[in-house]
Amino acid sequence: MAAPATVESPLQAIESLAPLIREHADASEAQSPLARPVVEAIVGAGLFRQLTPSSLGGGECDPLTWFKAVEAAARIDGSTGWCLFINGWTGLWGRGLPEEEAETLVGDGRTV
Repeated sequence: MAAPATVESPLQAIESLAPLIREHADASEAQSPLARPVVEAIVGAGLFRQLTPSSLGGGECDPLTWFKAVEAAARIDGSTGWCLFINGWTGLWGRGLPEEEAETLVGDGRTV
């Protein structure tokens, strides 16, 4: 099981990553996938795992709070918001599955 993410709040994490996201927005657009430093920062902040149950090392934040964070990311860079949404909602699956199956799907803290 992964260690829990240490994010005060998803919105605060997005605010702290805003300069990095802005810095790499053009590169992300030009190369198609998000720039590696942005992905690593989002993973490091635990943002992809905010909807994952805390028993699996996620933030287990409520969906409305997480969607507000996605919206904040999209205001900075649409591609970052999109990728956060597409890759971050998977944690919700972990809330409805038996623990062993949830562990298989979302148990690895570095999986995006």
